[in-house]
Amino acid sequence: MKIVKQFKSIALLATAACAAPSAWAQIAIDMSSATLTKVSPIGFQIDNLSVPRFGNYQVAFQWNANTLKFDLIDASITANGSTCTNATMTGDASFSSNVAGYRYFSKSDVNGEFGGIQVARSSPQGLSLSWAKTTTAAQNPYLTGRTLTNFDASKAYGVIGSASTASYPGFVAGDLVEIVGTPSQGAVLILKSGTSVSITLTLASANTQGGVPVERITNCPPTTGGTAKGDLDRSSSNDNYALTFFSTTAGSLATVSSSTSAFNVNWGNFSAPASFAKSNVAYGTIGAVNTSAYRNFATNQAVFVADIGGGVSVTALDAQGKTVGTAVFYK
Repeated sequence: MKIVKQFKSIALLATAACAAPSAWAQIAIDMSSATLTKVSPIGFQIDNLSVPRFGNYQVAFQWNANTLKFDLIDASITANGSTCTNATMTGDASFSSNVAGYRYFSKSDVNGEFGGIQVARSSPQGLSLSWAKTTTAAQNPYLTGRTLTNFDASKAYGVIGSASTASYPGFVAGDLVEIVGTPSQGAVLILKSGTSVSITLTLASANTQGGVPVERITNCPPTTGGTAKGDLDRSSSNDNYALTFFSTTAGSLATVSSSTSAFNVNWGNFSAPASFAKSNVAYGTIGAVNTSAYRNFATNQAVFVADIGGGVSVTALDAQGKTVGTAVFYK
């Protein structure tokens, strides 16, 4: 009820601002991370409508034929700001470089959770993957074209980007994986779907070099532009990329140096295949790419891009819309 009153107050302020332009200085509404969805023949819903000092909201509107305007549906107003999680994880500790060797990112909101794991520097054994956790299998882009016997909403489902055969035998690029647990719970289990092959990543100790406490940010904003790190298990610390920003309607990531493993992608303003139109992800195509560093990617290949909170995951699709590989870039 408090949220409804707050939002109605905002609406009243906006109405007053229309009558008195000077009042606009009091109003700040940010739709840069908002998404609009048609929910009925006469209605639509906005998710992640940010109102600074009030929060992020989900709101729905329905056409009123009598007044010739869209009416706000009071019962639809709910708080739905994103929550981001960032942590440092330890993998196969028989290799000392794997201690505090991996970065974990995730971003969750009303549309689900999208996440990724990538090496933290150039020395750990290679491991990268991305995933989504959704209420239904149909909402999860990683499950498109996949056969899954029993969908479990308590699990996340994703795909392997790369995995060292020394530390993580049995995993190859494109494998469907199931993810259970969180850094806050102390460990994350990565299970190759349909098998008993698994990887356990534990939360790195704050006393370990590179270990940091779990960081959780509420109402976290979309990932902004800047320098993003990519496939560091194969390259040196200069393996950097230029990331514009994340939006489902526009964005790009590009190689910035001749010494960097090539990876270029543009997204937004592309029509997603009907089998693949999912919330919170953008559709795009790959440009030049180093296929040795980024497995199962190819020039002109279709991809989807997700904001994982402080970075993006880029996931490759085959002609049927099935996920075949992924890459994780973080700031």
